[in-house]
Amino acid sequence: MAGVGRVTVQPNLLRPLPESVDVALKRQATALEERLPQLDAELGLAYPPIDVLPVLMETPGSVGAIHARMSLKSFAGITRIGVEMFAPSLIALAANQDLLDGTLAHEFLHYVWSTLRIAQWRALGHPDVLDLSAPPNYEALDENYESLDHAAQVPVEGWLTPRLQCLMMRAEDETSDESRSVQESIVDGWVLRDLPSRPLSLRFKFDGKLAIDASIVKRAQELGLVLTAGAIPHR
Repeated sequence: MAGVGRVTVQPNLLRPLPESVDVALKRQATALEERLPQLDAELGLAYPPIDVLPVLMETPGSVGAIHARMSLKSFAGITRIGVEMFAPSLIALAANQDLLDGTLAHEFLHYVWSTLRIAQWRALGHPDVLDLSAPPNYEALDENYESLDHAAQVPVEGWLTPRLQCLMMRAEDETSDESRSVQESIVDGWVLRDLPSRPLSLRFKFDGKLAIDASIVKRAQELGLVLTAGAIPHR
């Protein structure tokens, strides 16, 4: 496991990466680590820890490569909500910092939503439960991907700056030339080289104790979000 602080490159359990890919991955992980303090300052909140997985996640139907997703990160007996980013995307996004920032902003809204969901459960006296599972028929209904994804995000207002809102919209536009260019880079640099891949798992549930960022809860209260009853607002 190669750790560079808040960004950790997980070991490849399938087979070794070619040296050139391994070098590029470590270089981009270091660049991402150096980028996070700037993102923290823009958000006014700490970005969650990021695990980089050296694998391509195979997605159902016509959905393109998934760049990142929510995860749980355990260290020294403490489990926190974090982000997983996939190596092919991190390498491909090296040439487009705007889309990388937009991708990180997209995942930040998931992170906030999940954090507030835990806070809400605690306020109601329930144990910590974080269910990131998709419906059983999700893989067969790739047209549901966007709506299901957005249902687990908070609104952009109060959480993202106008710059990050615009970059997130660009990152989410799979039909744009720049997004297609990233997908083509992933195909050329990873898929056609037969590098490690595995099916994307969308069934994940955690029951236990999670450490959450109190600053997220404080921001939500300042925004007037009610955490003691009802559903958390989402996009």
